[in-house]
Amino acid sequence: GATTVMDDADWASIRKAAAVESRYVRRKEVIQPLIDLLGDDERFVALSAVQSLWTLTRHETEFNDWDASDKQDRQAWAQEWIEWWNQSKETFEMPEPKSRKRAG
Repeated sequence: GATTVMDDADWASIRKAAAVESRYVRRKEVIQPLIDLLGDDERFVALSAVQSLWTLTRHETEFNDWDASDKQDRQAWAQEWIEWWNQSKETFEMPEPKSRKRAG
């Protein structure tokens, strides 16, 4: 059969899906690949990745306007995450998921 070559938009969609889905994988192994996506060419991929990182790690970063960012911004902001992760990965424990139980 004919082979279809995936274009950039398809790859970007896959990267975005990976970035979104990984927030449900509560494992340290997903952190580095998410950080790698922060400097992505496509803003929506980077945005999905940073949202997953916030969800998974609860790491507080500077407030950066990812929605209005360009690739250079994202690569600079990714640096903060890289430095944090290099310092934290040995000792980092996944926080408990925010519980949905009502108090009482």
